[in-house]
Amino acid sequence: MTQSDSSDSTARCSRCRQAKSVAEFYPDKTKASGRTSDCRRCHIAARKARRATATGKLARASENVRYYERNRETILAKQAERRAPAKLAVQKRREKRAAEREAERERRREQREHRRELAKERERERQRQRDRHKTPARRLAKKRAAARRAARKWSAPGAGLPEDWTRLQYRRQRGRCYYCGHDVEIQAMQIEHVIALANGGSHSPANCVLSCGPCNWSKSNLDRNPSNGQTILL
Repeated sequence: MTQSDSSDSTARCSRCRQAKSVAEFYPDKTKASGRTSDCRRCHIAARKARRATATGKLARASENVRYYERNRETILAKQAERRAPAKLAVQKRREKRAAEREAERERRREQREHRRELAKERERERQRQRDRHKTPARRLAKKRAAARRAARKWSAPGAGLPEDWTRLQYRRQRGRCYYCGHDVEIQAMQIEHVIALANGGSHSPANCVLSCGPCNWSKSNLDRNPSNGQTILL
């Protein structure tokens, strides 16, 4: 290796004053040697120190503004390109949330409709129950059941009343109250024990008649006819 080759492959840094390889210097076309006068390490350190000062910060800000003005379209295009996947992901998340909210609203609408249908069905069932209890046969059955409960309460003797006793007795009395003789519909008739259960009367057809409500309530457990006050004789 010649002396000229050795001098061309090394250079002395203007800052640290050390002889270093040419590869450790930045290229600079404005210099006659084609490289910076300071090495890479010193150049970076000087640049950092310059940027740390207020003047350096202002110069850097001005340079950034000028660079943005010169390359605005390119910068915006790159930003849009970088943000496109994120925007697409955000849009997809929004669409997914909107679909989930719509599905939830639809589910709640279906639940409300189902609850309304259930409420209507329950009301129809209650109405059917009420209508069933309002039928003449049901009313007569309820009155027979009430008479049986009263007989059990007083431990009254007797085999009870047959299922068709009320209609047969109503025909025998010709639709009239046993005590006052007024015409009364069969649904309004009440089963009356001539000798009250509290007084030892039996719960049997021989001791039972049909009477209207006022006569039944007035007689209570007495042994007198509530319409004329006479003693009842079977």
